[in-house]
Amino acid sequence: MMKMKTLAVVLLAVVLLSLLTSGYGYLKNVQLLLTGDLEADTPVTVHFEYEKDLIIVRANIGGESGLFLLDTAAFDSKIERSFAQSLNLSPLTTKKVTTAQGVDGEVSVTQIPELRLGQAKFTKTSAGILTFGDSSATQCIAPQGLIGANLMSRGYWKIDYQAQTLAISEHPLAIPDNATKIDFKHPTLSAVPAIQLKIAGLEVGGVLFDTGFNGGLVLPRNLADRFDADVAMNIVDQSTSGIFGTNQDEIVVKELDVEIGASTATIPVEFSSLDKALLGNDVLEHFDVYLDYQQDAIYLTQRTEVEVDSPRSFVVGITDNNEWVVNRALTSHPFKLGERIRTINGKKPNDLYSDFCDYFRNLDRLLGNDTLTLETTKGEIIEIKQ
Repeated sequence: MMKMKTLAVVLLAVVLLSLLTSGYGYLKNVQLLLTGDLEADTPVTVHFEYEKDLIIVRANIGGESGLFLLDTAAFDSKIERSFAQSLNLSPLTTKKVTTAQGVDGEVSVTQIPELRLGQAKFTKTSAGILTFGDSSATQCIAPQGLIGANLMSRGYWKIDYQAQTLAISEHPLAIPDNATKIDFKHPTLSAVPAIQLKIAGLEVGGVLFDTGFNGGLVLPRNLADRFDADVAMNIVDQSTSGIFGTNQDEIVVKELDVEIGASTATIPVEFSSLDKALLGNDVLEHFDVYLDYQQDAIYLTQRTEVEVDSPRSFVVGITDNNEWVVNRALTSHPFKLGERIRTINGKKPNDLYSDFCDYFRNLDRLLGNDTLTLETTKGEIIEIKQ
């Protein structure tokens, strides 16, 4: 009996220790998320590069400069591991994260004493320490990480896509009289904004306002049948990349009327089996965007007519052995995801690209043609019209 009792006590102690440890990690993450300040008494203007329809800013941390993706839908900021190590930023806790591609990962969390965007100074902001996945395209344009909602929520922001500038202030920015206000909701411990849109006359909520997404509008697949429009495309996909890489998806595309700000536009809406709901830069770039995290409000002033490109129907990736691999195709195409292709238009990957990032930046070298002539590994010749 004594041995059984001792064993029970030991097991109870292990369980309690586990609960205390996990509880400490949670409380530490909460503490880190809730800290941070901005010093920008007057509005600071910061230039950004608009690469692959993503907002890339240059930030300074500890005297070192790096390129970061501005991502309103990221729970918190991320800093690439080797860059963090060069700055002697130590891990303080860990947490699990899930990307819009449904890929899970665990990251250590640190605190950045000071991060500067131009003359705007953010102090004591938390950031996950990130190791990019091998197939992550983010590392090609923002190798040092991303600016997330926990940092952005410390101030007021204007995104001017036309001038490629950000305005950042610790005080409210002047909102134009013709701006349309959109209220947003967010989780208790996150400033990630989720909005409601009217699509083909139906209200759809929980759509993330996502400057870290270079597409248009994506909704969960289970909503597709609520809209009577014909299916424009049926796609199988593993080409869309986040910080940890890609995930397999099944996409239905329908052309629908979407109310955005004060305007209505007919755009291709993607319905994803990964159950994500995102409004990205292919739509947002037609507006000046004002973010007010104190009032949980977004203001839009339209600058250009909303036009959204139809998604690509066919995309290939590159392999280590100099072959193409099918990453996206219509269900009507004679290919499966992962199928290898020997040449496209007579070219192998090494004929066009020096490495993965060259491929990511310059995909149109390959897919810019209306017709692609593919040679399979079995020697078959197949033509694909785009």
